[in-house]
Amino acid sequence: ANGVITLATLIKQTGESRRAGIKRLSQRSGFRLIPASDLLKCPAEEHYLISGIIESGALGAVVGDTGTCKSFLAISMAASISLGIPWYGRKVEKSPVVFIAGEGHAGFGKRLRAWEIHNESSLAGAPLHFSTVPVSLTSAQSMENASREIDRVASEEGAPGLVIIDTLHRNFGDGDENQASDMATVIAQLDELRSRFKCA
Repeated sequence: ANGVITLATLIKQTGESRRAGIKRLSQRSGFRLIPASDLLKCPAEEHYLISGIIESGALGAVVGDTGTCKSFLAISMAASISLGIPWYGRKVEKSPVVFIAGEGHAGFGKRLRAWEIHNESSLAGAPLHFSTVPVSLTSAQSMENASREIDRVASEEGAPGLVIIDTLHRNFGDGDENQASDMATVIAQLDELRSRFKCA
């Protein structure tokens, strides 16, 4: 209804045709439909933070059984991206990384040191930051607080290309991961984070 009122007002105020009014309205909202032929002419160019693994701006998940080193895998990816060094032979695009940790804070220093030794690389001064506490993905206020802190770091080092949330369960907040409505809220919060920082 708001769109109809806006369109009618737009046509009345400007005297333009209905078709021109609709075009202007759709351009302002950002939502448009384009034919498949246009996509075939100019296929979207893919950009990866880790070639073939993490696409820039994508939403993804690392899934596995307990004790299968998912967190260390994420740390390894984060460290490689923050320094711009290859990750197991795959090309990497250098970018700041934010790691929102829900647990294991005491062990991160040891894991990072192990990564440095194994890769013969120093993370000193790398644009890689870890949270001191988890966030609540079901709380708009908690996510806004996290976004403001990311903004602060981004103003000094540039916007993050990657934000890792480890683990989903520990950062879920008061919601229930098995409830579709709570998960929808989390996905919306993550999409807002991706949109705000243009990150994966």
